[in-house]
Amino acid sequence: MPDQLIERHQFGTTSDTISVLGFGGVIVTNVFPETASRYVSEAVEAGVNYFDVGPFYGNAQELLGPALAPYREDCFLACKTRERTAEGAQAEMEESLRLLKTDHFDLYQLHSLQSVEDDVNAVFAPGGAMETIVRARDEGKIRYIGFSAHTEEAALAAWRGQIDALHERLTSVIEEVSGMEDRTRDASSRKLAALVAEAEDADRGLAQREEAFGTSLAERREELAGLEDAGNAAREAWTPDKKDRRESKTGDDEELTRLRAIVSVLAFEPLPGGVKTEAEAHHVLGIAPGRGPGIGELRARFRMLAAIHHPDSGYGSHERMSQLNAAMDILGRCS
Repeated sequence: MPDQLIERHQFGTTSDTISVLGFGGVIVTNVFPETASRYVSEAVEAGVNYFDVGPFYGNAQELLGPALAPYREDCFLACKTRERTAEGAQAEMEESLRLLKTDHFDLYQLHSLQSVEDDVNAVFAPGGAMETIVRARDEGKIRYIGFSAHTEEAALAAWRGQIDALHERLTSVIEEVSGMEDRTRDASSRKLAALVAEAEDADRGLAQREEAFGTSLAERREELAGLEDAGNAAREAWTPDKKDRRESKTGDDEELTRLRAIVSVLAFEPLPGGVKTEAEAHHVLGIAPGRGPGIGELRARFRMLAAIHHPDSGYGSHERMSQLNAAMDILGRCS
């Protein structure tokens, strides 16, 4: 392997070292197999050895398995389950092992724990997912057990002896956070006092200016309200037939372009038949027809949209993320 470009850290107190930058398997969803292989090989050459994937990222496991196979012995592979029962977790884990063409996972995680009652208590109860996961670890199918939690309550409730990926460091983190809270509270108090004093000074200054100009604060507010009403009326009166007059002003064109780009992003709807052409790829990425953006602009647009549409984000969509991946794959082959 060439000189390692990406730094690696020790995984807890184990002998494993993992790259500080990981490979999120969701990026190979719906790409061509050769593209998935290229992504993986480039990541490995750069020093990435941490690969993460899940069964809920479309066909990501199916594509990542063959791509990662040549490097599997030198990589740290993490997978996860959203199942909460032993039976469901067993079926999902076995299918993940099959698709990823491996006989074990280096890390297997209970994914997206949110509710203590519905998630944490369920997985640790008799017949819960932890029965399957602990048994798999004893059988050599899992090396370490972890979890991801979306609430503080779920994270603390899930802190049990079986959770290798978090257990050893959680106590020190809690102590550090407690200390930060104390320091932050003190700093916030000082900052608040300073802001209050600043506000009082500003208030006195305002009163003095009002007296000097002979205008009361109430009158100024009435003037501002009138301006605001006038502005609202002007906006309501604007119609598309006045577009040329507005765009003739310096700077209006850039502002309209920016607003249209925002609307384009927010209005992105998945194509019913998927992304198959360069024009469809441009549509998914919000590129105006007839434009030929460079690869730098395409990648920047992809990163922005991927942050919004990633399945794990609050506004995520697997279908949109799949079409974004497909769009970049098509444009990469066309460039």
